[in-house]
Amino acid sequence: MEFHILGPVEVVVEGRGLALGPPKQRAVLVELLRARGAVARERLIASLWRDEPPKSAVGSLQVYVHGLRRALGDDRIETVGAAYRLRLDGDDRVDADEFSRLVDRARNAVTSARFADAANDVIAALELWRGAALADVAELGELSTFARELDERRVEAIELRNDAWLELGRHDLVLDEIDRLVGAEPYREELRAQQILALYRDGRQADALAAYRATRDAWDEELGIEPTPALRELERAVLRHDDSLAGPKAEQRAARPRLPQPPTPLVGRRLEIASVAALLRGPARLVTLVGPGGTGKTRVALAVAAELELEFDEGAVFVDLSPIDDPELLLPTIAEALGVTADTVGEHLATRNLLLVLDNLEQIVEGAGDVAALLSGAPRLRVLTTSRTPLRLAAENEYTVQPLPVPRPGASEAEVAQTEAVQLFIARARAVGIELDAGAEIAALCRRLDGLPLALELAAARTKLLGTQEILERIERDVSLLSTSVRDVPRRQATLAATIHWSLDLLDDDERQAFGRLGVFAGGFTVDSAAHVGVDFDAVASLVDKSLLQRREGRFTMLETVRPFAVELLNDDVRRVHAAWLTELAEGIEKQFVSNADTAALLDELEGELDNIRTALGWAVDAHETELALRLVLATRPVWEIRGRLREGAGWLDRVLEAAGDSHAELRAKVHGFAGTAAFRRGAVDAADAHWRTTLALYEQLGDREGIARGLSDVGTAAAARGEWEQSRELLEQAAAAFRELGERKRLAVVLGNLGHVAGNVGDFTAGIALTVEALELERELGDEQRETVSLNNLGSFAAEIGEHEEARRWLGECADLALRIGYREVIAHALVTYARIALAESDPAEAARFATAADVVFGDIGSEMPGVEGERFSVLKDEARGLLGDEEYARIRTEVEQAPVEEALLKAAPSPSP
Repeated sequence: MEFHILGPVEVVVEGRGLALGPPKQRAVLVELLRARGAVARERLIASLWRDEPPKSAVGSLQVYVHGLRRALGDDRIETVGAAYRLRLDGDDRVDADEFSRLVDRARNAVTSARFADAANDVIAALELWRGAALADVAELGELSTFARELDERRVEAIELRNDAWLELGRHDLVLDEIDRLVGAEPYREELRAQQILALYRDGRQADALAAYRATRDAWDEELGIEPTPALRELERAVLRHDDSLAGPKAEQRAARPRLPQPPTPLVGRRLEIASVAALLRGPARLVTLVGPGGTGKTRVALAVAAELELEFDEGAVFVDLSPIDDPELLLPTIAEALGVTADTVGEHLATRNLLLVLDNLEQIVEGAGDVAALLSGAPRLRVLTTSRTPLRLAAENEYTVQPLPVPRPGASEAEVAQTEAVQLFIARARAVGIELDAGAEIAALCRRLDGLPLALELAAARTKLLGTQEILERIERDVSLLSTSVRDVPRRQATLAATIHWSLDLLDDDERQAFGRLGVFAGGFTVDSAAHVGVDFDAVASLVDKSLLQRREGRFTMLETVRPFAVELLNDDVRRVHAAWLTELAEGIEKQFVSNADTAALLDELEGELDNIRTALGWAVDAHETELALRLVLATRPVWEIRGRLREGAGWLDRVLEAAGDSHAELRAKVHGFAGTAAFRRGAVDAADAHWRTTLALYEQLGDREGIARGLSDVGTAAAARGEWEQSRELLEQAAAAFRELGERKRLAVVLGNLGHVAGNVGDFTAGIALTVEALELERELGDEQRETVSLNNLGSFAAEIGEHEEARRWLGECADLALRIGYREVIAHALVTYARIALAESDPAEAARFATAADVVFGDIGSEMPGVEGERFSVLKDEARGLLGDEEYARIRTEVEQAPVEEALLKAAPSPSP
């Protein structure tokens, strides 16, 4: 696990952030991280609430600890008497610890006059920061003091880095941001001194003296003090042009050829620059920057060269290889850049301490042997190359330049603004005269463009004519929108399409065919799934090497900007194979739900293919592959039904049934059954009844006894929703008798649960509980966790109805525990409704309003609502709570709850769920 506190508090596992709950829950985690030992409950309470803890502080703290255990793992937070301790494993990483380690190492490097190493370490340390320390919890309790301590360490690190840069003669780097630093920290002597010295070394004596006067005036006016003796002496040294102020490598810097100067500033990439520079400072003699077209490999290479040029006696030489496509021209092109002849390149480099930057080597990668020969004959030579494919040399160190980070869906405005892709887009829009604020539209555009710097720059240029939403919509229709009329960019970068075609031109026929086949995967794929569409491991590996595929979290993906070019090569045969494979996969997973206890893992596997499922369903409907479409929408039922996607699932059901017409009666009967369930759970009882009666009629035509029993059960469920209890009971009992006779235990359990529900609604709670317990026992024998959650909720509801509130909480606690684990959000909503009923019965309308609001939030998220009579009762409950509280207080509570995680409401109700 990675624990981040240098910015918003976050815990990351395998690249994914964990849901850490509300601010005070995250604050508890910070205190446990800070202590690295047992922390007494009283200490945590004091830290969270200072001297005014509420009466519920102990209970609230338990809720927060339980929430953290759920997020991090039960074994991560240990109870030690009346204290808690966070357990860290050897592989765990805390960004604040890493920051301190790097800064300490940098200080040691300065002591040893290894200024380049020091700068590199501090840059890496500062890259760990993602905003102000503890940004989302710094104002809570006593954490503000800790946040200030961390921010102070950050400024000290910046000062250390500036000192190292000045020792390396890189006053230009100091000047890039010193005005901003001094503006933020106007009373720090060290920053003021660095500003004056950097200005003087840049040949700006008057500006250096003006900076001293600004310091003197500000300190006198705001603090009533004079500059320190050290600053006064620095002013005198500037006035007399003291030799001690000269930069250590000024003469070397002036004598060297200049690297190409990009026309626009580089945004972000400090971590990449520091990492690559560290490789070249170490034992690596050849580093290749690889990555898809448009990721900014050339810009990173130039920034690294600028970082390192003073550390090489002969500086850095940049060689642009994009104009050539003949490997025989590699050495002559290098020779021209060095100012020598091709036959003397090796001799010229033999004794020189030089960084050679070779840009765009991919189209002449066959000439890589010449690079190896140069390295062999020149022991002090370092080579940095950019290529879309590795060189495959023994000395090579690959470094993948990824696209810029993009905002995650649902990110706050502050998070969006801090994301490098957004910062680049806004900066480039500003360059064409358009001022933009970070927001949801720009975040969506950055995600659609995969964070590719080239794509972002081209899109930003269009802001002169189009709004960001219009750019996004037009890109979805036509990627050719991304082009530029700027004259000083290479032709291969004039449009995104040209950049991608540049990569495709490097493929042989087999690789091109594999690339096209893999375009069928909208949501990524594994090596095994690639094999299903006729692409073997070697082809996948080759496309990864050529930067047309990326590997993330065990899956391979194409950038969204690249995939349309693969889709152009697709045919219906590949799409048919893809849809058939997904159907078989989903059907296999569905069969395991009854026999496999790990329902959550099965759902995760199915949900992981959701984008592929959507693509396959859309194609099957449009291509009139009716049987495939019917089978696939049925097999993927769990992901629509359990994981809260009923609204989307209902849309697919409508499309598939419309396409099916009168064909495939047996499959249509099943799909109508599912469509009825989807309608029922959205509160559309009449629509559900119509679907279920169609199902019953189809099964009667087919003579399918089990299907007829299912139809009777479903129509009986609709009758119950309308309050037609006697008709419902008769239909359900017919279905139960049929399922017993057929030995269909899973469906029998469903019907028994529904019969129990009917009994409870007519006041026969004894029969209701007995029937539901029988259903629960069957479900547990079968391992049907989905239905088990429903029965547990029903038992909690019955107990609440007869006033056994503690018994109800025990059943509901077990229900919530299981439903949260498998992600069954609809049952979570129903459990919250029952908690609301209990609260109102206990004369606590405020708690009732909180639980009812949390239930509404979940129902709204999944596109569902309580049907029929149950929905009417829920409305009455909310009206009663509103009447007791008053409209204003009721509205305040709903607003408060709508902004908090639903899990918090459940944990508060049942901090120890299992009965």
